[in-house]
Amino acid sequence: MVYISSIALAAVFAAAASLFARKWLAGRELASSSEGAMLRTLVDNLPDLIYVKDVDGRFLLANVAVSRVMGAAAPSDLLGKSDFDFHPKDLATLYHEDEQRVIRSGNPLLAREEECRDPTGNLLSLETTKIPLHDHAGAVTGLVGIGRDITLRVA
Repeated sequence: MVYISSIALAAVFAAAASLFARKWLAGRELASSSEGAMLRTLVDNLPDLIYVKDVDGRFLLANVAVSRVMGAAAPSDLLGKSDFDFHPKDLATLYHEDEQRVIRSGNPLLAREEECRDPTGNLLSLETTKIPLHDHAGAVTGLVGIGRDITLRVA
């Protein structure tokens, strides 16, 4: 059941991220629209890690949960940066390779268990889903990621 809800949640956020990316690329301010404000409120208040990255692995959007795990003061501090700016090289390389497989293949990575270190060095277990983000022509322009801390269930 958790697996199915993760996939459903990922699909909803893929659609929302696509909307965000279109508005962002068109030069519009997402936060200025009521639709964008509602989406931002939803994204920031979910306990799951939610983010959108471009094809190079740079954050285009992240929520409060992601910034907390990454050790950033706010989600905006992640924008334009990658996992390599926050995680040890070995972990960042694993994340980047997974993301590049999703981007190259166009196939999602669903409910994968990954290790992560929080800013204090504690080991976390995350269940992550990564879904390719497509433009109007069908080309992959990035990905939407959702992660859930499952450390307590694994330990």
